[in-house]
Amino acid sequence: MKINPSSAYQVGMSSQVSAVRQNEVVEAVARTAGAPSAGVAAKGQNVDQIKISQDASLKAELDQLARAVATDLQRPPSEERIAELRKAVQNNTYYVPTAALVDAIMNRWIGA
Repeated sequence: MKINPSSAYQVGMSSQVSAVRQNEVVEAVARTAGAPSAGVAAKGQNVDQIKISQDASLKAELDQLARAVATDLQRPPSEERIAELRKAVQNNTYYVPTAALVDAIMNRWIGA
């Protein structure tokens, strides 16, 4: 089985990149990888192609963002931040947005 590197490269390309520029990049990648240009296999060779929809690309991007947020949430707060919050609570200046408070209460109550 032969995988065409020029087709695989197109997976991460933005829709904002012009078709002309995409073709130039694909040709350059194919030349660099030693594959036939323009994604055409030599006579008698089979070439597999991968096509990923925009929905799948968006899902992959969202998964990456979710992992980044989860990593941030696992990090313990700094001592400075804790002291800041403690001072705000003691001075009665700590503000919790009502909508966020209601959402947190409902999520805990409903179990969502």
